[in-house]
Amino acid sequence: MAENAGLLDRLRRRVAALPKPRRLRRTSVAVLAVASLLTLMCVVLFGAMLVNDYKIGKRTGTAVAEVQAVTFARTIVRYNTPDGAIHSPTRGILYPAGLAEGNLVKVEYDLYFPDELVRVEGRNAWMNIWPVVAVIAGAWVIAYPLVRRLEKRRA
Repeated sequence: MAENAGLLDRLRRRVAALPKPRRLRRTSVAVLAVASLLTLMCVVLFGAMLVNDYKIGKRTGTAVAEVQAVTFARTIVRYNTPDGAIHSPTRGILYPAGLAEGNLVKVEYDLYFPDELVRVEGRNAWMNIWPVVAVIAGAWVIAYPLVRRLEKRRA
């Protein structure tokens, strides 16, 4: 009988140490919210890239640009337009992968906003579909099993 009492005490301590179901439910909801928010952000980002490409494609100008600076956040280029003006987009160029300082590259720009919308010629948003899909898939590959495990522990 004394052995059973010790076993019951250990069992009670283990049960008391388990997280409460309410806390597990809130954690599940938080994980789903984070994965959903990440998915929404990726979809909105891709949509914005498509809108920028549409604007450039609607009123396209072309030029040869020199890469001035390459940083993590942006790649700065400088180019001349046919009217003789020199432009250098402060927010950088779209789709700059593989560019290095001093490179000469063909660019396409929006004729109405040459200092805002500039992309490397031949590149567009569809080049970035796989990284966007990978981020979304990665979020759900992590979130789904985690929520399933939390819900099993809660039950």
